[in-house]
Amino acid sequence: MKLYKGAIIGFGAVVENGHVPAFAAQSARFEITAVADGSPARLEAAKRHYPQVRLYSDLSTLLRKEKELDFAVIGTPPLYHAKLAAACLKKGLHVLCEKPLTLDPKEAAKLGRLAKDRDRCLFTVHNWKNAPPIAKALELIRSGAIGNVLHAELHVLRSKAAATAGASNWRENPAISGGGIMVDHGWHNFYLARALVGKEPVSIAASLSRPQPEAAEEAASCLIDFGGPTAFIHLTW
Repeated sequence: MKLYKGAIIGFGAVVENGHVPAFAAQSARFEITAVADGSPARLEAAKRHYPQVRLYSDLSTLLRKEKELDFAVIGTPPLYHAKLAAACLKKGLHVLCEKPLTLDPKEAAKLGRLAKDRDRCLFTVHNWKNAPPIAKALELIRSGAIGNVLHAELHVLRSKAAATAGASNWRENPAISGGGIMVDHGWHNFYLARALVGKEPVSIAASLSRPQPEAAEEAASCLIDFGGPTAFIHLTW
């Protein structure tokens, strides 16, 4: 069995609490050999988990010096995802990117073409789809045990945005995150709705609530028409 060597780009809270344990459980198949992050504190955190890892303050230096990489994991805030993914693909790496990959459909298509041209996998982290309750629901639906899905509802009820590794919470800054809870949790719930209903959406009606006009949305309600079946998504911080 081949041992795949990878780099982590952005060593934030999601990477430390999610990706690190996952790779540890698959240590016979995957080895993290390099980490890039602009924060010295986060590089120190990476060193605690991976004592032998090579540390870099930026991706360009990492890609220039690391010659034996197979893949990259991108765990930075969303603003940087597309640019970093493109750089890794151009270097011939497979890419696993935290969501959202990009909020620009044209940019998404461009990344898809780049991955195809380089014959590399570009995959966004859709981990909620593998959660036991969702996996069981999909199993029951696909087996026909509950009949056709006519309506699905997904609710996310939180008192605040998820924590980040830094002193400030980038999730609440639309310039970095791309939006508020609609981007942070809406991304997960939209792909879950599509999977549960099993069809593509025809139309979406959405209502967003912001504390101030330029602030990130703190609550969102969406009604999705799948050409017959419907889904309702409610999200709140």
